[in-house]
Amino acid sequence: MLNPFSIFRRSVLYVRNILWVRLNPVNYGRRLGVRIGEGCHFLGASEPMFGSEPYLIKIGNNVTLSRGCDFITHDGGVRQFRKIQPDIDVMGTVVIDDDVFVGPNVVFLPDTHLGERCVVGAGSVVKGHFPADSYIAGNPARRTGSVQEYLDRVQKQLVPTSHMNSNEKRVFLENLFWHKGKSHVSDAAHAQDATSSGDRLPNAKAQS
Repeated sequence: MLNPFSIFRRSVLYVRNILWVRLNPVNYGRRLGVRIGEGCHFLGASEPMFGSEPYLIKIGNNVTLSRGCDFITHDGGVRQFRKIQPDIDVMGTVVIDDDVFVGPNVVFLPDTHLGERCVVGAGSVVKGHFPADSYIAGNPARRTGSVQEYLDRVQKQLVPTSHMNSNEKRVFLENLFWHKGKSHVSDAAHAQDATSSGDRLPNAKAQS
């Protein structure tokens, strides 16, 4: 028979963890054993996102994780062979270096290392080692180019909204897309000094 006090205690801990991960996901991850640097942003973090071996995850400085990201540090497929070898597991680390941006719903698999300043596209399933300044996307994820090439591709879509409040952003974008037409996106992009056609990423290294 289940102990009512035990059920209550588990419920309290469950609610506490949900609130903790939503209010301070970086601190929550560190408490689990994730090695997390400074200046990180975990958007829409969830309680199970760091998996069953969070101490095998290392995240550098100024890393952004969008909602729905998951870290898997083991290969559960070997469970099929435990009748032969009962004690086997396959484990691996996930390492993300400084200044990396990760889009929503990305899954990291064991034995993965992202170099500095990488960008990972939404929905990617990432496994392997990727050099610095890589744009990574797909399932399985692969390097599709450099981050500078990625910036060049989206140059005409850039808009100066990152420092606007929510109301200013809405007015600007509704006016831009619904009242003036998408041709004005290019004009808006040119209004940003940092995104003029001659600019390059300050930290990007030359790609082969």
